[in-house]
Amino acid sequence: MLPTTLEEEEEEPGPDFATPLPPAPWFPDGQLTGRMTRYMAQHHDSGERGFAFPKADQRSTCFQWALLANQDVGPPPVHVWNWLVGYDGGQAPEPQWLRGLSPRLRERARELRSTSLTEPPLVTEPQRGEVDRARQAFELAENRQDDELGRFEDEFHRAKRPEYLLAVEERQQQLVRPLVARVASAMAEVFGFTVNPPEPRAWVCCNYRVAEGAAFPDHWWVEIKVRGQAIVIQTVPDVSVEFGTVEDIPHHRDEDHVEVRVPVTGLLPAHGELIKAGADRHREQKELERRRRKRPRHG
Repeated sequence: MLPTTLEEEEEEPGPDFATPLPPAPWFPDGQLTGRMTRYMAQHHDSGERGFAFPKADQRSTCFQWALLANQDVGPPPVHVWNWLVGYDGGQAPEPQWLRGLSPRLRERARELRSTSLTEPPLVTEPQRGEVDRARQAFELAENRQDDELGRFEDEFHRAKRPEYLLAVEERQQQLVRPLVARVASAMAEVFGFTVNPPEPRAWVCCNYRVAEGAAFPDHWWVEIKVRGQAIVIQTVPDVSVEFGTVEDIPHHRDEDHVEVRVPVTGLLPAHGELIKAGADRHREQKELERRRRKRPRHG
């Protein structure tokens, strides 16, 4: 997690290093009313969405919510991810945000990047191109576009066998999933979460498209347990932060996406503040509606 000071470094951090998030975990037990937690669980049981609360900036993304609790702090998550998986080919210098990590996490980040760079198949750029070319050849063959097939002759002969594509995609998934899981776990730590506790109270989650390898995941969200049930909390640009079930997760049932869940001790305090404030507003709104229904009608 990001420290409050940089005692090991004499050099001041650069302008892209922002104030860190508080490290203390947050979870709903004892911090939301029993009535509110029951309401959340009931919506979960019924398959309906729970309550939602608006964002200060409606443009904020899924990963800004999941990793930053919609706060303007820390380095950009996409930059952190790309550096950890080595998409720059090892050419970029160490970023300023790396200096703000604890010595243990800083070394872990370096080791993760080194592994990504020394084991190129994990990044899967060549494999992704192989799959894309094979698929394109297969589609051209199906559409009888013989004039275009010359560019994909080798891929065409292999793509005629469905098991070839399945084997390549299976190899991709076997190689990529461990890397995505390790990078997602490191990302959670960089942004202030305590990962892999004996008894997790929350999860930082993402899903990625298999064909895109270790590229930045398509979607991020967090999950908490309310009365023993998992509640999904997520958002996308121009949509409020919403509570719901796993069925509400984009790409949840897509065969070409894989979900990764990082167990953590709890959410960030900023998550808790927003959730509690949203719950309070929801309760007040429900109470106001109840009073209006009871108001006597005249005339």
